[in-house]
Amino acid sequence: MSLIVRTNLARVICFERRYDDALAEYRRIQEMDANFPPLLFRLAELLELKGDFAQAIPLHQRWAMQISKAPTATSEQVEEHVEDALKREGPKGYWRARIELMIAANKPGADSTADIAFAYGQLGDKDKAFEWLSRAVNENVQESAWMNANPICDPLRSDPRWEQLLRRVGVTPVKVDVKQ
Repeated sequence: MSLIVRTNLARVICFERRYDDALAEYRRIQEMDANFPPLLFRLAELLELKGDFAQAIPLHQRWAMQISKAPTATSEQVEEHVEDALKREGPKGYWRARIELMIAANKPGADSTADIAFAYGQLGDKDKAFEWLSRAVNENVQESAWMNANPICDPLRSDPRWEQLLRRVGVTPVKVDVKQ
């Protein structure tokens, strides 16, 4: 099975909220290619869902370096910035720092538009989350097609705007057992 197919399979397992099984699959993919960019991003995303922010930080940085094709002089500073925020403020600081970095790098139509929305959801700022999700839908961001299944959206599911947004995308809301 190819790396991308295995990575997508692990993501589906994550969408089923079987985080330990998804982590095991991601670890098998790491043995095949530890620098595969989709793996780096999706594994970081899973670690965030599990609350393991310290392990997610270097994976996000490795992913950013892989997709930019050249190491940046500031990649260590960025990693330190997020680590410091995590140490100072815990998960809320982590999400604030990630939002700050993603907004600085955001371009219209980029998946980061949805990722910013997801981070605001994790921070508990539903108004900003829906503002950015609406923008992602308007820009036809690919990641908005997955939001109905993505557990990172769980904090937003109880809000009446959630079903309205899904209807705009043309998706029937999936009922999931969410522990909020």
